Amino acid sequence: MDLNNQTKVTFFIIKGISSLPELQALIFLLVLLIYLLTLGGNVTILLLVCLDHHLHTPMYFFLCNLSILDISSSTISLHKILVAYLTGDHNVSFLSCMLQFYIFSCLACNELLILVAMSYDRYVAICQPLRYSVIMNSKITISTAKSGRRVRQ
Repeated sequence: MDLNNQTKVTFFIIKGISSLPELQALIFLLVLLIYLLTLGGNVTILLLVCLDHHLHTPMYFFLCNLSILDISSSTISLHKILVAYLTGDHNVSFLSCMLQFYIFSCLACNELLILVAMSYDRYVAICQPLRYSVIMNSKITISTAKSGRRVRQ
């Protein structure tokens, strides 16, 4: 076998939705608008939960964490696309692409874990309403979120 005939991937090229130059500005503005709406909505959720003391419950704690993860994953996935539209440089290095994929995958896994915790919170609230405040108190919620341990009944 000949080891000299190997190809090494050094970069990827971002292909846009359309290669027509007259649509590039419209697509950039649309992507930027969607990103800003996502960012604005999640920051609004964070501010409302932080400012209103009545929303300091386990469900809203998980909702804040979900908002932070949503902001992070949107930024990770859209930052290079927005920069590519502005600079015209559509090349992404292999290492940068793999790092972006790894971070996005980790954020997506964390989002799924928070959704599981939110569903457990609703399960306890519906099926065991009298024991809800004992099972889902803030100390258990925060320690579960930090360590990833399961909450025991």
